[in-house]
Amino acid sequence: MHNTHNAYVIEVNGISAGLVVRPERGRDFRFVATDHRFSVLDGSRFSSPYAAQTSAERHLKALETHRERGGADNVVVFSRYVA
Repeated sequence: MHNTHNAYVIEVNGISAGLVVRPERGRDFRFVATDHRFSVLDGSRFSSPYAAQTSAERHLKALETHRERGGADNVVVFSRYVA
């Protein structure tokens, strides 16, 4: 039996964005959002935890850019970056 990690916490700028979980016999990781700002990524599949981390970082950057340009806080910026 091999010992591999199947779940990782994804943090962005000190925010717990979510988890990525790989099923026992699966190859891809599924993102589970733990913060509402990352709910658009919930259920997305990624090839690695690093790919999920990168996507979450890009998504937060898109949200920040939206706010800087005067966008409302209650608008979800769609930025699904699946790698």
